[in-house]
Amino acid sequence: MNKFENFISRNSPTILSIIGATGVIITSGLTIKATIKANNLYNSREDKETLTKKDIVKTYWKEYIPSILSGSITIGCIFGSNYINQKTKATLVSAYCLLQNSYIEYKNAANELYDGADNKIRNKICENKYNENAIIYDENTTLFYDTLSGTFIESTMDEMLKHESEFLELLYTRGKVTVNQWERIIGNEQSIIGNELVWYSNDYHDVQAYPEVQIEITPDKLSNGIKVNMITFTIDPELDSMV
Repeated sequence: MNKFENFISRNSPTILSIIGATGVIITSGLTIKATIKANNLYNSREDKETLTKKDIVKTYWKEYIPSILSGSITIGCIFGSNYINQKTKATLVSAYCLLQNSYIEYKNAANELYDGADNKIRNKICENKYNENAIIYDENTTLFYDTLSGTFIESTMDEMLKHESEFLELLYTRGKVTVNQWERIIGNEQSIIGNELVWYSNDYHDVQAYPEVQIEITPDKLSNGIKVNMITFTIDPELDSMV
């Protein structure tokens, strides 16, 4: 598969959406043009008063063939784009479920073998990302590491606590919060699968024994001496039951 085919394959939903949007405009233009032409032809006829609605349709329907074809292609592109997006989302969700199960098994096994292994592994991952991305930050701010997305955030503790309050407010008022909603709160990029992964509140499950998710901000230090505040969740997000 060459580069052009790869490009088409990766961007097919976007391409179909653009064609669909353009098709709506073109179809509207062709329909208006066909209507004007058909109306002029009808008005130029001497026997127009004797024509029934059925006769008018039989006589002038061919004028609308271009707009019908354009509309059909447009509808096909819109449905095609939606189908590809749904298929991609389903694949990502399936992959996440497999990875999530493996991650949970790995984390539990690591903590059984060595107490606190999960935190040390998280610290090492954070340090690797710090070195890979050559992070430079203002020393007047505080550096945070969102373990969920693997991104660094420059902020203040007060600002981060406000983000935490906004997250909890959403959780209590709506019953659930998606991963993308959290990423939006802290100013990170959102992902396709982020809308399908959620944290629930007790009220949503209607089971008071269900553990309530909390955000933990833990001061840590990398081996290079850089101080980082780790942002973690007491409960991992789960696949939305409505998916």
